[in-house]
This record gives sequence, C-alpha cells and structure tokens, in this order.
Amino acid sequence: MSKLKKCLYLINLLERKGALTLKEINDCYQYSSLYEGEEIQPRTFLRYREYIEETFPCYIEFNQRTGKYELHLHKALYGEDDSLYDYLLSAYHIEGMTELALKHREKIMLTEASTGVENVQIILEAIDKKRGIECDYYSYNKKTIKHQKINTLFPAYLGESLVSGG
Repeated sequence: MSKLKKCLYLINLLERKGALTLKEINDCYQYSSLYEGEEIQPRTFLRYREYIEETFPCYIEFNQRTGKYELHLHKALYGEDDSLYDYLLSAYHIEGMTELALKHREKIMLTEASTGVENVQIILEAIDKKRGIECDYYSYNKKTIKHQKINTLFPAYLGESLVSGG
C-alpha cells in the first residue's frame, strides 16, 4: 500500500480522534482497508511523520507529558481557508466511514448519499482546460432556479461552496 495513503490515513485519524498513542493508532489501523496484517512499527511511524511534514501543511508531534502523538497545522503553510486540503481530507474521511459501514453492514441501514465529487471534477477539468461552464443553480431556501454562466479563470464564491465565476 502506498505511503501517501497511509499518511493521509494518519492525518485523518489524528484530526478526527485527537492525540493518540502509537498503540491506539494501531488499534484503529487494524480496521482500515490499508491494514495488511501488521501494525505500524515505531521506525515506520517516524518515516511517515517525516513524510507528512515534508508533504502536507501539518506535522505530528510527540507530547512527552501525555505520551501521545498530536497533529498540528503549519500556520505559515496552512492558510485561513485551505479548502482544497480540507476537501481532500474529508474525501478520505468518507472512505474511512465506508470501510466501517461495510464492516457493520448487518447492523445499520444506509441510504445512497450524493458526494458532489462529480461536480467538483467538472469544475476542475474546466479550470484546467480554461473553459467556461453553464449550469442551473437550484436554491434550497427560495425554491428558485438561476441560470449561471461561469468563467473558470476567476474564482469566486457562490453561496456556501467555492465555484469559479465571473
């Protein structure tokens, strides 16, 4: 399994659960789809910590007082609104929830949920190809429809979500 996926897992885990010991991390890790029958060893965890610090706007620090590892954001690298980073982690969090839902599928009933990923993919492709987008915006509060012509060269906010507009 790739180091990137395992590091994303660790970031997501520490972000959701807070500070954890390596034993607690391994207890959670055994329920992950990344688990291959072996715990994360201390030397491997050190390499993951170094990779995370080099690759992401965060780092994992050992707290001597509590004996636990804590996730911290690099304030200089992580902007006030680093929505792309947040989106990637939330997408990874959904994958983790899916694993647990499948593990306990006989105990729960889930309805099909819209991920919105399809819309993000269309917008990112339009930005990449320097093309515009036309769409209809359906307001949930006002029950109205507004036709939008979006220029993907100039990002702007529309409602609560980031889209490109002009």
